[in-house]
Amino acid sequence: RGIETITTGLRWRAVNEPVLLKGEWQEGFVGEVEELGMLMAAGLEAGVF
Repeated sequence: RGIETITTGLRWRAVNEPVLLKGEWQEGFVGEVEELGMLMAAGLEAGVF
């Protein structure tokens, strides 16, 4: 909810649901955020965002 408040206040729009990484560190966390990073980079490069 906090992220939604901040992005609304800055007049930004969400391009993806927030990624929640809960609990102890897991190697799977890396893959999740790498995938999101690649999607964001591709969208920015293509002018989608």
